[in-house]
Amino acid sequence: YTVSNNTSMTYAIPSDVAMLDTDRNGYVDRLYVGDVGGRMWRFDVSDPNVGNWTGRILFKSNDASSHRKILYRPDMTRESGYYILFFGTGDREHPLDATAICNADGTGNCDRIYGVKDVDGSTAMLTESDLVNVTVDDLQVTASGTQVTNDLADLAAKSGWFIALNAFGPGEKVVSAASLFNGVVSISTFQPTTSGTPDPCLADVGIGRVYEVNYLTGESVFNYDTTNDGGYSSETNARAQGGKNEVLKRSDRVKTVGAGIPSQVGTGTCDVMAIAGVGGGVAGLNAKCGGTTQRLFWRELFQ
Repeated sequence: YTVSNNTSMTYAIPSDVAMLDTDRNGYVDRLYVGDVGGRMWRFDVSDPNVGNWTGRILFKSNDASSHRKILYRPDMTRESGYYILFFGTGDREHPLDATAICNADGTGNCDRIYGVKDVDGSTAMLTESDLVNVTVDDLQVTASGTQVTNDLADLAAKSGWFIALNAFGPGEKVVSAASLFNGVVSISTFQPTTSGTPDPCLADVGIGRVYEVNYLTGESVFNYDTTNDGGYSSETNARAQGGKNEVLKRSDRVKTVGAGIPSQVGTGTCDVMAIAGVGGGVAGLNAKCGGTTQRLFWRELFQ
C-alpha cells in the first residue's frame, strides 16, 4: 500500500504496526500505524481478495504549524462501540531538540499523549478538535460537581482525549510505545537539558519520566506527588481523593525516573511495573490491581 493507492501517504512510516483480529477467527484483519506527519492510519485487510483491502487516515495530529511525529505503535483496547488507541508524539531521532513551544492551555506545537477512539462504522478523519484537551486535568481540580459532570459528558461524547506535554518546559517528547494494563496507560517521555550545552556522550543530558493515566479520561491514578496530600481533608472533589489520605491532581500523573531516555514500560505483576534504560538501571512504578486477569505466557529464566 503506497502513495499510488492513496495520495495522502506522503510521510515515512518508521513505526512498528499494531495488528488486530477483530472477529477472533485467528487472522489479522485490521492494522494501525502512525507516520512522521503525525497521522494515525487504519488498514482493513480482512477480505480474502487483496484488491479489496483499504487504508485511510483515522486521526491527524498536526496542523500547518506543527511538526509532531508518531514513531511508535499504538496500544489499544475494545470498549462498547469502539476501539481506543493510545500513543504519543515525539522526535526521538532529535532528542535534544527543545524548540517546540507549548502554551499553558495545551495549544502550540509541543508533543502530545493521545487516547483516540475508532468508532464502529465511522469513516471520519479525526483531528484534535474532535478530542477533549485534558492537559490541566479538570476532572481532579477542586471544583464544583457541575464542572466534573460536564467534563465527563464531553469525554463520552467526543472521540478521545489528549495531554499536551507542557508541564515541565520545552522539548519534552514521547520516546516509547504506550502500554495499557488494567485500565492504566503508561508511556515514557524525555525532556532535554535546556541550560548550557549538554554533552551528548554523557547519559545526563535530560530527564526521563513516565506518565500513568486513566485510559478513558487521562486523569491521575497513582499518588506520585505526595506534596499535595496535606489538602486531603479540605478536598471537595471526590475524584481527587485517593486511598489513605492521598490527593490526586495533575502532578500525580507523572513520575520522574532518572537521567537519560527511558524505555517502554514493561508489565511485571499487578504489584509492580518496571522500565529499564535509565542510567543502566531499572525504575519501579505502580500498577493497578484488581479486575480479571489471566496468564497468557510465561518464561523460565536460568542463571
